[in-house]
Amino acid sequence: MLFYDGQGFLVPLSKGIESPRQLDGAVLCVEKGTTHVANLQRYARAQGITLTPLVMDSAAEVAAAFFAGRCAAYSSDSTQLAAARHQAN
Repeated sequence: MLFYDGQGFLVPLSKGIESPRQLDGAVLCVEKGTTHVANLQRYARAQGITLTPLVMDSAAEVAAAFFAGRCAAYSSDSTQLAAARHQAN
């Protein structure tokens, strides 16, 4: 069995964000030791926007920072984002 995942964004519904491009100038929470920071930098360059990563040591710290409002979005693998959202409910 193979499972493919990809990096995504989790944003509060109240922000009305419909596209990652709308995060221009935003701080995004990401986990240290992953490819997420480099992927965000590549994406930002390709889109002509600025994204500022707030790098945390663990997924739990990233989720806590995001749900505390320390960043506009949480970027990680989509399954990780789904798990964080589920745990927050």
